Amino acid sequence: MQDTLTGENVYLNCVITDKNVVIRDGRVLSGHETRPFFIDKGSNV
Repeated sequence: MQDTLTGENVYLNCVITDKNVVIRDGRVLSGHETRPFFIDKGSNV
């Protein structure tokens, strides 16, 4: 999660982010231990 910014009230479970990702307020992102949720470089979620 290098240079990843997360907003307020964010819930992350089994999430992997590439560089420079922004996760906005109130997001709920969930993957599974065997299949994590992946967010590409430079994404704004």
